[in-house]
Amino acid sequence: MQLQMPGRAASPLKQMEVNPVTYGSRWNPFPPANSGFCDARPTVVQKVLEGLTKFNSLSKAEFYLFVCRFEAGLHETYEFEFNLLDTCHRGSIDVLQLEQLLRRIGQPVRRFVLKELVQEVDDDNEGRVDLSGFRKIQHLIRKREGFTCYELDHFYRVFQRFDRDNSDSMSCSEFANALTWLGFPYGPEKLQEFHRQSDVDGDGQLGEGEFIGCLRRVLDEEMKQVEGFLSRASRGAFVSGDRFKAFIHGLGYSSSPQAILDALSNTMALPVDDSGQASLQDMKLQLGLDDVCKVLGALRACDGFTQKELRELKQSFTFCNPEKQDQVQAPAINRALRWLGHRLSLQQTLRLIAEVDADGGSSLDFTMFVKVVRKCNEKDQAKTVEVFQDFDTQREGVLDCDQQNQALMLLNCVDAMGRLPYRSASEMEGADLRVFLGIVERFKKSCLITFRQNQGFAFHEVEELQQLFRRFDRDQDWRIWKPELVQVIEVLFPQEARCREFRPFLVQILQSDEELSLGFSEFLVIMRKIVDQQEQIEFVRQRLAIERLGFSPSEANQFRELFILADKENTQRLTLDQIRQMLCKSFPLNDTHMDQLRTIFHHAIFGTGHHSLPPTAGFIEFLQIMSEVVQMDWCSKL
Repeated sequence: MQLQMPGRAASPLKQMEVNPVTYGSRWNPFPPANSGFCDARPTVVQKVLEGLTKFNSLSKAEFYLFVCRFEAGLHETYEFEFNLLDTCHRGSIDVLQLEQLLRRIGQPVRRFVLKELVQEVDDDNEGRVDLSGFRKIQHLIRKREGFTCYELDHFYRVFQRFDRDNSDSMSCSEFANALTWLGFPYGPEKLQEFHRQSDVDGDGQLGEGEFIGCLRRVLDEEMKQVEGFLSRASRGAFVSGDRFKAFIHGLGYSSSPQAILDALSNTMALPVDDSGQASLQDMKLQLGLDDVCKVLGALRACDGFTQKELRELKQSFTFCNPEKQDQVQAPAINRALRWLGHRLSLQQTLRLIAEVDADGGSSLDFTMFVKVVRKCNEKDQAKTVEVFQDFDTQREGVLDCDQQNQALMLLNCVDAMGRLPYRSASEMEGADLRVFLGIVERFKKSCLITFRQNQGFAFHEVEELQQLFRRFDRDQDWRIWKPELVQVIEVLFPQEARCREFRPFLVQILQSDEELSLGFSEFLVIMRKIVDQQEQIEFVRQRLAIERLGFSPSEANQFRELFILADKENTQRLTLDQIRQMLCKSFPLNDTHMDQLRTIFHHAIFGTGHHSLPPTAGFIEFLQIMSEVVQMDWCSKL
């Protein structure tokens, strides 16, 4: 990630204008597609050029004349092809013939969009289109970028929502957040590519029209993958439900089989068994391009969850929000995510919130919470896919038993006894990506109850807490006395035990129970309360630090992204060398810079009273360091 300091405009880079190649006052004709034509037919181009000039370049006046004649030539070609399809000589064609014609001229559109357009131009309500209506439809497709009126209205509202500074433009990060909100599962690199391709004027921002055009690119990319899937599946009349699920997951969607079934039921009639339930795994589906597009749209609309799953998410949201507030802050969101099985640090949760919160704040309503959970699922799935591909060294698409074991260990898929997930004999013999994803998902579900009983602590954390508990369990009866609990807290949380902010909370915990001793399960509850309070205090401190240093929520989120990327081992702290490496990715640091950075670092660390070997900076100290680095303005002095 290239460092671009928030809080200060990036050093401007001179942009090179890309113009047609010139020879004196003459221009080489560039492809008509750059002039707004989606069909740059070589035969028409050649015919028009032959009637214009004998040279291999055009003057400005000739170019304008070329565009006019090229458009007229296209209309002649379209009329000829239109008449070829009108085999009954009725002067009109039906929707299927119209779809065929649009594909031939490079202007494909989803069938349900096409049906809406036909209804709009068909005055006779016959479901047919004459040549004039065809030209109107062409114009509407270009004007609306191939979307329905409802979709356009929805996209315009999303643009306004994520145009945080009301500049009528959208940065790359705002665009990425908007697509996350819309339910598209693309990663940062792909989103940056879409943004760059759609930034027509090269100013680094997308206007409203460019945003809609970019969404058109996103949808076209998805449709290409759908067409490829259907083409490969066309060898048989039907596609298995299991294979269709694998394709959906391959696109990046983390939807459960039941969510895919729900989306399918809104698209086509589904066979059911005697109990009235459909089974995706054993289902045979006859799918067309329009069917798959509708399924994907339905999954995006519900964020890939079933109604039952949404009710469970609502319970989780309520569980962390006993006061029933409309907005819930990051520490409570982290507790809700933990209840669902996601173990995230406060920084990671704040990073996720920033990806879906248009205001760049740190609170979420239930709608945004659902999107955060979806992002968690997508990131978990992407991590599993990445690990699978890393161990599939021969690119065979299958992991043998030994490769599976190594991959599952890396994904921390081991139980309290250190055992790997159960697998059938056929699974252990060889697992493709679909099967491997199923193994990981099955393991996570099996561990969720135990994870909740352990108050959200991982198995290795529970083991460490057990060892400490036994150390203070003097009479070995699996209970410790309240005075011993104080000593445990001082060992585990030395800074908090002496912190003025923490002291009232610790006193409250110690006095909350009339029992003079507690067992290990009660001990875990207290440990979780302390960790949660830790996060709450850290959250408040961060918010105050951001205000004190004058950073906006958006700038703080950018720094948080840099902090997390540099913290590769997820220790929540950075060494001086890690910060140096992070800065060196954007500009070289000479000896003078390093001396200044060392002074800034030690001032930020020891000014907070934090002592560790080696000295490390938490996120608040990191913000202080970055604030001073920005003020030093090293970039402009190079």
